[in-house]
Amino acid sequence: MITRLADIPFLFPLIAAPLGRAYALTGRTEEGLRLLEEAVQRAQDMQWAANHALRLVWLAETYLQTGGESAARRLGTTRAGAGQAARRARPRGPRPPAARPDRG
Repeated sequence: MITRLADIPFLFPLIAAPLGRAYALTGRTEEGLRLLEEAVQRAQDMQWAANHALRLVWLAETYLQTGGESAARRLGTTRAGAGQAARRARPRGPRPPAARPDRG
């Protein structure tokens, strides 16, 4: 199934990340790690933010399972920095009334 997904790149992160997580949880950690790493990379290449935080958490947990504590820390540090940079890059100024938390 995964080999068929190579022809449909948009679906790969959607399918490969949960499958990689399942592999990691059932003891197939090396296979799971490969799938998760590729799912994260492809999602980043496509600038696909949907569920990306969850993919990153799964990847970090799998790194920890395989003894890669430094890789998990590095992943968390670089992603946190990227998130802060994205927040700083957001346009500032008045927001529409529906986006203001103090108004309904």
